[in-house]
Amino acid sequence: MNFGNVCSVRHVKIFFSLIVFSFAACAKDIGSDEYLAYNAKISLCLSSSEREVSSFKDDYYNSLSDIQRKALLLSLSSISMNKCYSYEENSYLKHLLLTDDNEGLNEFKRLNKPAYRTEEMIKAYNSLDQNEIKRLSNTKMFSTPFDIFSVIN
Repeated sequence: MNFGNVCSVRHVKIFFSLIVFSFAACAKDIGSDEYLAYNAKISLCLSSSEREVSSFKDDYYNSLSDIQRKALLLSLSSISMNKCYSYEENSYLKHLLLTDDNEGLNEFKRLNKPAYRTEEMIKAYNSLDQNEIKRLSNTKMFSTPFDIFSVIN
């Protein structure tokens, strides 16, 4: 399967989020514990996304077309990454709200817009069984960040 630029776009988005949040933190609240914890957790999650998934075998996955497999893997990757840093992200967002940091909130909103997806990818995602996505996202293999390319045979 060829994923093209889809995976790198997500990683670039997170990387730039770190840089922008760094500048926002310097401008407004350089020492907030919430920001520092969030930044550290994103870094940890990004490094965890290099974890290889070995010998993945699943009847549902095997029944899908190539584009549906791509959509499924991207969804599982996104879910696992969000699970990885959700606590710290929520703490940081709460901090932004409680400190009435409108600049930080606007930057947070801008960086958390949904990633660009082609019409073909949206159609493939919509054709997936949401219960299967949930089932797979709760497995040991896909509950933490992983290397999408390691899944491909």
